[in-house]
Amino acid sequence: MMFFAYYTPILSSSQALSLLQDVLDYYTSVFPVKFIRVIHLINLNIQKILDEKKKTRYWLVKVLESNYETVNRLCDNASSAIYLETIEKLCHVLECEPNDLFVIE
Repeated sequence: MMFFAYYTPILSSSQALSLLQDVLDYYTSVFPVKFIRVIHLINLNIQKILDEKKKTRYWLVKVLESNYETVNRLCDNASSAIYLETIEKLCHVLECEPNDLFVIE
C-alpha cells in the first residue's frame, strides 16, 4: 500500500498579497497591457425607455416585483445576464418589443 503525502503551505494574508502582486507584476511585464476594458456590444435601453415614458426606476421595481439592486444593474448596463422571463416582463410593463430593449453597438 502506497501513501502519498501532500504538503499545503499556509500563507498569511500579507504573504498571499505579496504572492498575488508578484504574479500581477510578472503578467504585466510579459503582456504590456495596463488596463483592459470590457466592451459590451449589446446594451440595454431600459433607462431611455423609462425616461421617454416618464417612469422611474422605483416604479419599475414595483411593477416587476423585483428589488432595486436588480433594476439598477439593468438600467446601468451592469448586468452580465438577463433571464428570458425578465425580458418578457419588461416588454409587457414598458409596452415595447424585445428589439426596443436592446441596442447593438
